[in-house]
Amino acid sequence: RFRDTGWRHVHRRPRRQGAGAEIMLAVINQVLSLSAEPPLPVPPAWTPLPLGLLAPRGWALEQLLLQANSLSGYMPLSTFPGADTVNQSVWVGGTAAPKGGTDQWLPYWANGNVPLLMLLRAAGPAAVARLDPAAQLGPVVDRMMQYVLGHVNRSKSGPGAGWIGPFLNEPGDTNGHGLWDPLNMCRALLMYSEGEPSSRPAVAAAVVAHLTAEARLLESDPVYKWAATRWPTFVQVCLYVVDHVVPQFAGARAVLPLGAAGTTKLLMGASRLFRAKGMDWRGYYNGSSAVRFPTGPVAGWNTHDHGVNNAEGALAWPAMDRRLGAAQGEADAAMTLVLSRLDEYQGQPNALFCADEVFCGRAPHRGTETCAVVEAMASLEQAFSVLGDPSLVDRLEALAFNALPAALTDDMWTHVYVQQANSVFAGDTHPPLSEEQ
Repeated sequence: RFRDTGWRHVHRRPRRQGAGAEIMLAVINQVLSLSAEPPLPVPPAWTPLPLGLLAPRGWALEQLLLQANSLSGYMPLSTFPGADTVNQSVWVGGTAAPKGGTDQWLPYWANGNVPLLMLLRAAGPAAVARLDPAAQLGPVVDRMMQYVLGHVNRSKSGPGAGWIGPFLNEPGDTNGHGLWDPLNMCRALLMYSEGEPSSRPAVAAAVVAHLTAEARLLESDPVYKWAATRWPTFVQVCLYVVDHVVPQFAGARAVLPLGAAGTTKLLMGASRLFRAKGMDWRGYYNGSSAVRFPTGPVAGWNTHDHGVNNAEGALAWPAMDRRLGAAQGEADAAMTLVLSRLDEYQGQPNALFCADEVFCGRAPHRGTETCAVVEAMASLEQAFSVLGDPSLVDRLEALAFNALPAALTDDMWTHVYVQQANSVFAGDTHPPLSEEQ
């Protein structure tokens, strides 16, 4: 259910009245002067086709329908414990308390299910007619996108001005949720606009306003933990806007208040600032920083050794570095460094690395989170798009046909939290034969 309750945009720092425009201008000037690196992003080796241009058929279509008509598609209507973080999220006017102090769960769901729906709509009416009407996936996604677009913070000043979604944990978030949590919703909105062209002006304006708000906060906000390790996500969203939104809306001040050149400069500067304040993945993997890649199992939980953070952050870092101006050879070497270290010290037979939350070495009785599997697949896809190395697609395919099926039942109604190489099935069984037999 979607209730038009609006979002609370909590401003924790007092501002003197009338100072908003002055502060905004000062912040923008600081960001624009941050770096002398190339003013435009380095073009990727390949440009992904927009959703809707190609229609799934055959086996691919059947897999998408299976996913849409099972656990993923039913999540908005589910009543099992934890589902309320999606279907009663504050993102859509719900009352569910943010789990673990974060409201990232609905954006995560949207980041997968929005493109899922767009692909099925591209397949045509016959495919859409095969969606389970009880799940209401299409109406749920459409209402969700409209709700988010209808509840952008439209104030002209203050730390939450332009923000998409509930303004939680900001400013001054020491866990990194505030700067990172909305980014998956930005991606979901942009993918929705690819499949539903009529939404493009509203989506473009909302995403640009949000990224401008994050750029403003980056000037004073600490970048810790979750945001620090996942800084490439911010860069990905910014560069999508530079690549696609800026050219399409170059003359539309309602979408690009700073104009095409000003918006590009702002987002390139903010991307480099986020990278500079975020996790030093190069130092982590080559051993030159205080926080270093582990060569065995990790004893205590932390964000830099967290498997999903490495899948989202470390595997995406070289490609985003390349687009921000790094040489091709430097980016290729960085990707080789990350993959070789993961293979040598954390590699598992399922083609991924061992991380049952944090890195756990090469012991087959330890496991890998399903979250790490899918995020690694997404990062490898992005990395191939930018770097053009076919071996990255080979790795992606190995995960798609090994680690991913190992995490799911064939009807996609169940997935494991952690898969283990030496545990095909774990449960309470009663074999008919004796142990000796």
